Amino acid sequence: MTESQAFLTFLTLLSLPFWLPGFLRKYRQGTTQEPEEETETETEIDIEELAAAVDELQEQIKKIRKMQDAVSQIDACEPDKQHTNFLMKWQSTDGKNQTYDFWANGSSPTNDMLRELYQTEIDNLTTPLSEMAERIYNLTHAE
Repeated sequence: MTESQAFLTFLTLLSLPFWLPGFLRKYRQGTTQEPEEETETETEIDIEELAAAVDELQEQIKKIRKMQDAVSQIDACEPDKQHTNFLMKWQSTDGKNQTYDFWANGSSPTNDMLRELYQTEIDNLTTPLSEMAERIYNLTHAE
């Protein structure tokens, strides 16, 4: 053993009465006391706001499904077998309600135009879905 190692050992033994009682006291307290349970801080979720966000998302999905059903109806039309009409409603500038029936019969160019119209609406309705889902996520994971 070198001289410096001997000196460190001597200092350690000499300092035992000073630090050992405190260490033993802390050790005994740690083993006799129940460990403190870590409590997670629960976040407050605004149920009304969350319900409104979920309802908005569900309503958007219902609209998308309606549009998809219309496209399916157009695709199902066959000449001389199945015809379907699509009623378009709008309000004119003078405030009168207007309607027009478009017939899809499988061979009409109207089919392509209706399909394109519905697909455009599906795209418009699908765009905000990720924002709606992110809003729901943020409401449920707020810090």
